[in-house]
Amino acid sequence: MSSSLPPEFETIVSENHASLRFFIRSLGVTPGWVDDFAQESFILLLRKWDELERHDEIDSWLRATAKNLVRNELRKTSRRPHLLNKYLTTLVMERDSGTPAPAEYAISMENQSALRHCLQTLTTKTRGMIEQRYFDDKNSSEIAADLKMKSSAVRRALLRAREALATCISREQNNPSKA
Repeated sequence: MSSSLPPEFETIVSENHASLRFFIRSLGVTPGWVDDFAQESFILLLRKWDELERHDEIDSWLRATAKNLVRNELRKTSRRPHLLNKYLTTLVMERDSGTPAPAEYAISMENQSALRHCLQTLTTKTRGMIEQRYFDDKNSSEIAADLKMKSSAVRRALLRAREALATCISREQNNPSKA
């Protein structure tokens, strides 16, 4: 593990991973998504580590976080059909009074350009996994079945890909002339 992690973080992950996965599954999450929610819960824990007042109640913090992540996903999926409704979209598009300010558009284009460039640095297989996960909305089990892999291997590959993309995009945004 990275030396920038709190020393006890690895122990916390190993002690809480199985029970957190069981808890997430008990919320009705499909098996292919359980590890994604668990992983995201641990990532949030790491980000909030310095803000936590008590480190002895990590298990309840992780469960509450996982529950909120699942709740947010339910909200997103329940809104999706309404947001993708052709008639509603047309109505909103017709009522839209304008386009983004040029500065906002330029920033957006810069981010898109950095993402496109960084996606090209990934292997074809990894890029395909990213596309299936985020553009085709497939879970790790579905991707694993397509690629004849284990879903745990797909989740690890996606984690490494996200980390590589984040590093690359950060580098691109800090050094735009080297693109």
